[in-house]
Amino acid sequence: MATDVERRSGEQAGPTRSRQRRDRWWIPFGFLGPLVVIFALFYLWPAFNTVVSSFFEWGLAIPGASTTPPPGSSSA
Repeated sequence: MATDVERRSGEQAGPTRSRQRRDRWWIPFGFLGPLVVIFALFYLWPAFNTVVSSFFEWGLAIPGASTTPPPGSSSA
């Protein structure tokens, strides 16, 4: 019953609602964190690799092999 008396006299028994909100500012980031990781893993990483690999000539069958024939070879 002491808590009822304290509340009636104007003293608060616990933290205020705004204080609770300030203490839990990180909770939305806990929900968004997995989304950001999955987005980066399946969207940003392949996009980055596409941009990087566009500066090189890649062989389809042998990675790293040139796609152009060596000079002096006949293509007929």
